[in-house]
Amino acid sequence: MLASFIFMVYDHMITLAEEVDRIWQQEWTGATWLFALNRYLTELQFIVNLVYIDGLLIQACDNFIPFAGASTLVSIAIAEIIMILRTYALYQRSKYILGLLAFFWTGQVIVMGTTLRHPTRVKLPEGLVGCIQGGSGDYAVAFWLAPLATDSVIFGLTMFKSIEYIYKTRYRVPLIHVILRDGILYFTVILTANLLNCLLYHLAPPSLKVIGA
Repeated sequence: MLASFIFMVYDHMITLAEEVDRIWQQEWTGATWLFALNRYLTELQFIVNLVYIDGLLIQACDNFIPFAGASTLVSIAIAEIIMILRTYALYQRSKYILGLLAFFWTGQVIVMGTTLRHPTRVKLPEGLVGCIQGGSGDYAVAFWLAPLATDSVIFGLTMFKSIEYIYKTRYRVPLIHVILRDGILYFTVILTANLLNCLLYHLAPPSLKVIGA
């Protein structure tokens, strides 16, 4: 987790100048606030997780566990809203597309929230310490399958519209190429991460089930 946090901070630092120029010095809108929340809530979540990661006090760890799951849910939900808005814009603000994606997003939040109703602390092997949230039963896999379903719909819609634009304009809209490229890269990374988490929940021993989370 520490390595992930360091990498995140490094990525933030090398893009900070662009962030100040294109975000902080511009007029603030709803999309701007979503960007800021997505950018800084995740870092705050990492900081809190690192504080409790040793899990030396079981009671403190038990009190912390609900935060870990809830904060992850919120972070993913915010990121999904950003992707939904991009797809909504790509489809020229189609209310049908927005309604479809809102339906999947709402279902995702409900499913993820349901899996967090009874959070449990992973019992680590002797000699290891940590405050890591686990889940009981195969239903815990739904925590990662739910956002994967939403991402799959977003990816499919992005691919369809991007290819349609490319066909109609005969490659004369560079922005569409960027959207298509970024959409493929984003979905590939998310698909890999979520499938890895699902496989670990099914195949790994209890102490390793959430290693990819």
